[in-house]
Amino acid sequence: MKIASPLEKPAAVAAQAITVAGYPKPITLAYADWQPEDAYRGTVVAVHGLTRQKRDFDFVAATLAKNGYQVLAVDAPGRGGSTWLGDPNLYNLDFYADVFVAFLKHMGLTRPHWLGTSMGGLIALKMAEKGKANMFRSLTLVDITHKPARAGLDRIMGYITEDLPVFSSPDQYLEIIKKNL
Repeated sequence: MKIASPLEKPAAVAAQAITVAGYPKPITLAYADWQPEDAYRGTVVAVHGLTRQKRDFDFVAATLAKNGYQVLAVDAPGRGGSTWLGDPNLYNLDFYADVFVAFLKHMGLTRPHWLGTSMGGLIALKMAEKGKANMFRSLTLVDITHKPARAGLDRIMGYITEDLPVFSSPDQYLEIIKKNL
């Protein structure tokens, strides 16, 4: 296996506007596209954890690309360069599953490999629960299991919902952060 340098960058960073059933306007998903350097062996869709973003996958994506895989590392809605949804009720696994089903269809991806870290893995499991398990050639879960312990999920939900402000935009968030530095 060829190993990449941790400083390598994706071939392209792009965004696609997709339509999600039941959502009133297109959602833009930002992604880093790593093209295979050897004979094409398949596509890997990589989705990050709750508080992370697409560039978390730079090193592993570069290594996979050196070994024949295209890697699309995608920012989930509300993260990185993807659409800020505004409505906090939309940030849930059911909605994310619908978004990523629409993304796979929009990109013309049939049965890619899925690499999901934490929330990214839960999104894939929710897609499977909704009858979309056949959308993946393989499923790799990182920092999550197919049966997470209730106590662990409760602990995560506790720290992400406890007295957190809701910002009207990413700019408002940055403004508040700058004031408090």
